[in-house]
Amino acid sequence: PIAVSVLALAAAAGALLVLLPEQWQRIIVAAVAWAAGLAIAIYLARRATAREQARVAELETAEARHRALLDGLPLVTWMTAPGNRAETLYIGPGIADLSGYSPTEWAEQPDLHERLLHPDDKERVLHELEHAGDTPTSIDYRLLVRDGRAVWVREDSATVRDLSGEPVYVQTFLRDTGDLKRGEDRRELLEVAEREAASESAERRSRLDLLRRVGGDIASSAA
Repeated sequence: PIAVSVLALAAAAGALLVLLPEQWQRIIVAAVAWAAGLAIAIYLARRATAREQARVAELETAEARHRALLDGLPLVTWMTAPGNRAETLYIGPGIADLSGYSPTEWAEQPDLHERLLHPDDKERVLHELEHAGDTPTSIDYRLLVRDGRAVWVREDSATVRDLSGEPVYVQTFLRDTGDLKRGEDRRELLEVAEREAASESAERRSRLDLLRRVGGDIASSAA
């Protein structure tokens, strides 16, 4: 529509030029040129705006899909600012099931994670996190959830960087490993019981062997 309007204006101006003095002809030509330039600038600006809006829409759609994918995993996604673990950029809704605290509470209470660390694990975990730097980490520890229970979790963290290598955020995955931990504890108990049973069996065999030898010696002496 803008191009058609410019062409119509130019055609009308051309028809008038032959009827006007030279001075007015120059004024009209300049006016038409200015109007054409303005129309082209508006057209290009609208196209740029449309492209930008389309790009933003694509990014928002990609982000929504990415979050939906992460939130569908059997773990909690936690994104924090690089170098500042207290600044939560995003945390999945599953954190409420894991800890009893909502995503809003995690975002608004920078020290919540540190406060929930079990006293027996706190010093170890903070030390590992402090010295990890940008190195990917994997830590097992207990969190004291809202109802007072101690829940075992496994934390896997890594720094996400842009194309230039600058850190964008730290992505952390939190997973409830209570069942796994209980399974490991049961396995350890079974292994201990097996070792004790094997030790008792070996001791019993040793005693039987001793009795056989003593019995043999007594029989030999009697003969």
